[in-house]
Amino acid sequence: MSRALPRASHGGVEEFDSPPDLPPLRPSSSTTTATTEPTAEEALAAATAKRHEDLLARTRQSMSNTAAVAKSAQLERRRSVKTAARRKRESFMPVRQSLAPFDEYAGEGGVDREALMEEEEVDYEAVFMSRPRVK
Repeated sequence: MSRALPRASHGGVEEFDSPPDLPPLRPSSSTTTATTEPTAEEALAAATAKRHEDLLARTRQSMSNTAAVAKSAQLERRRSVKTAARRKRESFMPVRQSLAPFDEYAGEGGVDREALMEEEEVDYEAVFMSRPRVK
């Protein structure tokens, strides 16, 4: 038991690109050499047709631009999601800024560690002597 859907008739559908109902233009006669001023109706019809063409051109331009705008917005969203995820990961595992050890006393005029190490003589035998075993 199949049901048939009614089909729409496209016979009476006008195209969107067609100009509005305008009075037919009179062909200019080649015998008349003098130019005549357009009548008010003709001027109004020409202005309406020009406005309609401008609207169509603007619509086409904006419709052709929507795909590019949507694609650039999608790329921007992807970038922002990636950077947010990267920042979140960095908060869990902080990135080491440099490979040199951090010396908190370097900026101050305090004790110079290298000078202290050079002055003191280290008793290596005491340092590396094995400890007695605990029984």
